[in-house]
Amino acid sequence: MTTNDFIQKPTGNETYALNKVPAFIVSTNVPVRASVRVDGQSNPFYVATYSPDFSGRVTVDFGDLYGDCIGTVLPQSDDYTQQGYRKLFHVNIIETSGEFAQGYTGVSFQYYVAATRLKSPTAFSTWCLNHFLTNQPIEKVTTHEAVEWLTFFSPGEKRTLKVRFYSKSGTSYDYVVKSTNTAGCHTENVSYSRVIKNNLFIPGTMLGYYDLILMDDDMHELAVQRYIYSEYSGLEKYFCFVNQLGGIDTLICRGANTLQPEMTHSVGRFGGRYLPVDDTEDVREWGQNSGMMPYRQRDWIWELLSAKKDACKYEPSDKSFNDIVVKSSEISMSDDDQLASCSFTYIYRDESGGVNTQGGHGYLHNSSVIKHEEMKDLTENVELGVEDDVTQSVTVNATKVFVEYTTRGASLSRYDPVYYYIGDATEPSGSFTPGEQDSMVIEIEEGQSIRFSTENSDIAKITVKYYK
Repeated sequence: MTTNDFIQKPTGNETYALNKVPAFIVSTNVPVRASVRVDGQSNPFYVATYSPDFSGRVTVDFGDLYGDCIGTVLPQSDDYTQQGYRKLFHVNIIETSGEFAQGYTGVSFQYYVAATRLKSPTAFSTWCLNHFLTNQPIEKVTTHEAVEWLTFFSPGEKRTLKVRFYSKSGTSYDYVVKSTNTAGCHTENVSYSRVIKNNLFIPGTMLGYYDLILMDDDMHELAVQRYIYSEYSGLEKYFCFVNQLGGIDTLICRGANTLQPEMTHSVGRFGGRYLPVDDTEDVREWGQNSGMMPYRQRDWIWELLSAKKDACKYEPSDKSFNDIVVKSSEISMSDDDQLASCSFTYIYRDESGGVNTQGGHGYLHNSSVIKHEEMKDLTENVELGVEDDVTQSVTVNATKVFVEYTTRGASLSRYDPVYYYIGDATEPSGSFTPGEQDSMVIEIEEGQSIRFSTENSDIAKITVKYYK
């Protein structure tokens, strides 16, 4: 038997989505024995014999087996590489006569399978070039305490993930969240509380949304995800799901969270007295309502709940992740209302826990971002009064400080510069001129002190802000 006997087979060293791996179809009149193993393992994890059909063909399909060997896990760090997302499989197929192989080695194949179930007709090796591994809305609402992840697959070419903030004055600021040449699946923490700390705008001067942009080596935009900031109400619960594409999505639920266990009470009679008997295993079961959300998100919700993969509940108070298992769900979201809700029930995987498809770029809508809210200011604020033309010094636990000033009157009448001194410097480290700049960003080494001096009598106090 040679490769010419195969009517259909996977392409060597090609990467396939989990549900897109071609079956082996071989033309033969005798049974064949097929084995498959994961790269790095010496023994196959599956061996079986297949008989030909009436047309003299044998079909070998391992589609139900790949998923047991690959998968995505919840990240263990802000910058995480998924080791098990894609693996190389080795297949050997050989003709047999009874229990004896006709030949020595048969025909061997090797190809990659990624933990993605892809509905697109496009091959995974092409599709992954310009998509994040998520089906979440391209304009997703988030809060300052929510954890948000974005996952992308790099085929070995350079990929750069940037965040872009927008100011009310019409300018924007980009900085690199991650840049890599390493082939593989990368999961990045893009939560507001993380990315805001590297931006050059003070929250009050910013528009309430930011973009994550995936770029190639020539800095061409491949995919974009927008997060629209919303002030949290205190009712939010955060659930992270491994989705069908192999990424991690966060579902923010503002509906009721209800403890609704099914308990069985047994009673026994001892010595003429009825007593409770603890002979059943009771499990705490929780019901979660999503709260009202746009009905167009129902397909994304269905995709998360029907994936039946790893999930967890995130607790922002202590930044912990508690593994959960979804037991049931009810998605009854009609398209005759603008808002709808769904619900699901879950249990904690560990009983001690929890006691305390977007396409390419898509289109970004101005109608969505005009509803944004002011971003929450997470900076530390220190006010320094100007006495005898100088201020006290303040030690800053950050690498960058934002400096603002407050005038004694309604407006400035003098424009004398404000000097700043870093550490033990006796000469000014720099200066800015009030009236020309309302605020200034100063680079500083973490743990250094900073102080100010000015002969401008209009300046009453100077405010130092920094992300601790």
